[in-house]
This record gives sequence, structure tokens and C-alpha cells, in this order.
Amino acid sequence: MTGALVIGGHVQGLGLVRALGENDIPVYVLDETKYNIARFSKYCEKFLKIPESIYDSEKEYVEFFSDLVEKEKISDWVVFPTDDRDVKFLSKNKEELSEFLKITTPDWSITKKCYDKKLTYKIADEIGIPIPKTEFPQNRTDLEKIDEEFEYPIILKPAVMHEFREKTGKKVWKIDDFSGLKEKYKEGLEFLDPGDIIVQEIIPGGPENLFSYGSFFKKEKEIGYVVGKRKRQIPMDFGDASTFVEAVDNQEVRELGQKLLSHIGYRGLSEVEFKRDPRDGQYKLLEINPRSWKWHSIAPAMGVNLPLEVFKDITKNGTNSISQNEYERLNWIDFYTDIYLGITEILKGNMLSKYYLASFKEDKVYSVLSKDDFLPFILETLFLLKLWKERS
Repeated sequence: MTGALVIGGHVQGLGLVRALGENDIPVYVLDETKYNIARFSKYCEKFLKIPESIYDSEKEYVEFFSDLVEKEKISDWVVFPTDDRDVKFLSKNKEELSEFLKITTPDWSITKKCYDKKLTYKIADEIGIPIPKTEFPQNRTDLEKIDEEFEYPIILKPAVMHEFREKTGKKVWKIDDFSGLKEKYKEGLEFLDPGDIIVQEIIPGGPENLFSYGSFFKKEKEIGYVVGKRKRQIPMDFGDASTFVEAVDNQEVRELGQKLLSHIGYRGLSEVEFKRDPRDGQYKLLEINPRSWKWHSIAPAMGVNLPLEVFKDITKNGTNSISQNEYERLNWIDFYTDIYLGITEILKGNMLSKYYLASFKEDKVYSVLSKDDFLPFILETLFLLKLWKERS
């Protein structure tokens, strides 16, 4: 029987394991660390540790999976990545890997338009999708032009996110003045090419203005979707991760996401992120994640099992039939992270406790906690206690 390989074993990977395993699909979890929660799901049939060395070259990456398929007898299993690094390796080597696995990531000719924000913003601008005020400085002269035309604070970020985060531990650098801009631009050039640096305005407002269109898109057709409003993230200003998301019926965000994915001929799971600009009411594109995303497990709870539909499509096992969504008031919460965030924000005076506590009264899906699959939550608790003890 054809099964699935989920690369990455934390919250996002656990959501994939459950979405597939609950429908009697064999699932193996692959990860660089044994300290992950998805491997303890009752729906995970096997855990396999990935050696970090496979990311040293595309050749080693392909050879690892070739040997794995032969050893485990898992030819033609379906691969679901959970991070951008694996997306890149899978996409760029899709032709070779497809000889023995089914790759859910699009060809590199398509994926690179999502992976590289320079290309993403160029395409969006060409087809009339709003973007924040953005510049791509090549030299000191360009910085001086930015200083004249932009209002501080601004952000400096990379065209390719995961490489920047590996070096800095951040998604963006917030810059308050021209001196800071010069300093961070110089620092960025130590590991980025000039053409891979982006300077962008900060759209006013907090995470309540962040919206995402998550979908399984098949070239010019939406198979299934969910729109989420990111009510809380950590950190709150430029979040590394969502902690509380509300499913909303926002057709404008949906239509913008459809327009963009249709234009590039996208096929597979993706999350298209927007931020509503309170100055003009426009939803402005932030990025496309060409893979599953952290809070995707809200969709199956709404009857829209996107990973399952991708699996059925790529294995030609059944028909896709979930393009219509019945929206209800449903939330997704990453429990421990959100509790930490809430306490922190309340103590800082940035959030009212009654507002925070009120959100727990609403119907919600937990990222890890599940009465039918309880062990991952226990292990998450133990891992966090271990981490706390090591840091104290």
C-alpha cells in the first residue's frame, strides 16, 4: 500500500501525520532530531532520523532517499516537506526523485517564484496584486534614496528566508534610522548577495491584520481552501510562528490568493500571506509558503482535509471534491506557546487579560493536544520541561 513520508516532526508535521493517518494511510516521519512530537503519534508507523549531512549537496540528498526507498521498501510513497530547505531540495531534484517517490512540491520553475521573494513581488506587481512599498538596494546610493523616500521604522529582510534565519535567528531586521540601515545592510552583505536584500515599509497594525489563504491548488483550479486570521503570533510584531489563528470567511483574500497561484501555475499545498493596510484597506502580499504551514490542521476539523486531497490526487486514488467551504467560527491554538505569549504580553501591558482569556471560550483546534492521540502532548510537555531545565 502506498504511504506518506512526512519530513519534519514538530507541530506542522504532526498535523500532516494525523490528516493522513486518520484515513488509514501508512505514515513515516523523518527528522534530523529524535526530539519531536510527531513520531509519538499513534498514526506514525515509523520514525527515521535524517543525517544532517544530506543537506551538504543535492547529490547526497537524492542518494539518501534512493537508499531509503530501497531499504524500507517504500517505492512511490508520497513526500510532504514542512520547511523551505526541503522544499528547495525536493523541487530542484524532482525529476530524479520522482523515479522512486511521489513529490508533492512543484517543479523548480514554479517553486522558485514562491521561494525567492524578489520574483514573488515582481509577479504580484505585474498582475495587480498589492505589495508593501519595497526596494532592492544594490549599493550605498540606493540606501540614500531609501532614506529619502521611506518613513522609519522599516524592515530589511532576505529574498530567501530560511538561509537568513539560519544566520540571524530572525525573519527580519527592524531598522529605526539611516545609521541602522547602513549597519544592517553591511552586516547582511557578509552572507547575502546585494540582489538578495529587500528593504520594505512596515504596514501599520498588529497580527490581527494578518490573513493567509491556505489551499490545495491544482494549476488553475482550487481544490480546497481555508482563510485564517492570525490573531496572535510570537513575537507579536514580526512573528516567527502563529500561536492563535481564527478561520474567517474572507473572499477578498481568497480571490487574491487564487489569482496569484493561478498565474504561476501552482500545484500543491501552499499558504499565501497578506496584511491588511489600514491606511487604504488593501490586502498586501507578504509571501508564499510553497508547502504546508503551521496551522493547517484547522482545515480537516472543518471538513477540508487538504493533505488527504493532495495524497489522493498524486496517487490517483479517488476524486477531489472539496472546493466549497462551510465556514464556522473555529480557532487554532498552539497551546503552550500561546500561553507563554499571552502571559508575556499581559505583563508588558500590551494585552488585557480579559481579552486573552475570552479567546479560550471559543471553539478551537489544538496544534498538539488531542483526546484521540494524546501521547504527542505528553511528550511535548516533557520536551518543554527538559528545555526549561537546561536553560535555568
